[in-house]
Amino acid sequence: MLHILLVLLQLTAISAAYTLRGSLAKDIVPLSAEELANTFISVTSLEDSSSAPYKTYLRKDGHFSLQDLAEGSYQLELHSINLALMPPKSYRIDIVNATELVIHEVFAGHSVSDLGPRASYPLVIGPVARKKLTMEREQFSAFNMLKSPMMLMSLGGLVMIVGVPKLVKMLDPEAVAEFQKIQAEQKKKKGPGQSRDMQKQINNFDMAEFLAGKTTKKQ
Repeated sequence: MLHILLVLLQLTAISAAYTLRGSLAKDIVPLSAEELANTFISVTSLEDSSSAPYKTYLRKDGHFSLQDLAEGSYQLELHSINLALMPPKSYRIDIVNATELVIHEVFAGHSVSDLGPRASYPLVIGPVARKKLTMEREQFSAFNMLKSPMMLMSLGGLVMIVGVPKLVKMLDPEAVAEFQKIQAEQKKKKGPGQSRDMQKQINNFDMAEFLAGKTTKKQ
């Protein structure tokens, strides 16, 4: 009699176990050998934190299955070096009994009790995108090079070196002579205080105003 009861209990446990089936979205399959090796599905119990998570790998067509799941609540996650869910999310799975299962999306940053949209069964995980593991080398662009601050400063200095002497040659000779006279007079003055005053006058000298005054006198 005891033997019969044990058999019945085992049969009940087997009948209560659930097989979870699902797949990745069709637009991401077939998967390469590298993607298959670096991708797996984990299912963690939300009721028993001490139990190890279930883990299964994908087939080449993106399908997977997990057997012998007992009644309860679980969190399903996609782990991959090559693939990523867009937007990032996981799935909460509630197994009510051997024939009833409810799945909800849970977006990243939200608690597993903060349920998102309900998902259909068999579960289709998606949308999934391939990660870019390598950075494309930026092509040479003369325009981008000219936009750099260092290049702009260099070009500005070159313009000053080349352009200022030509600009001086185009000035009124009387204006140039008067400016040189002012500089010569200031050099004759001695003392640190006077040197600072001279430097200040030179720094404050407005060439445009000076030329405008000379032009007015001519007219």
